[in-house]
Amino acid sequence: MSTKSVKHGSSSSASAEVVSVSRTAIIVMANGRQYFMSFAEFPWFKKGTLDAIYNLEQPAAHALHWPDLDIDIDLDYFDHPEKYPLKMHS
Repeated sequence: MSTKSVKHGSSSSASAEVVSVSRTAIIVMANGRQYFMSFAEFPWFKKGTLDAIYNLEQPAAHALHWPDLDIDIDLDYFDHPEKYPLKMHS
């Protein structure tokens, strides 16, 4: 009889959370880092409900997804914004 052990502390999916929502921005914690997302730069969050904004998924270590708002953001954007020249204008 063989037994398989599961390594504790490892996960098949990453975990992120919205830690703060203010009148001007959202702060997200992902991969041990905080990301500041101003409504000026990410205007599509402005009209989202708090429930929709806090409903954040991290389907991969580099990706954030808000299913209720149909918004996907690659965390690479924060380290290399020059690679993402297209901006949404409100």
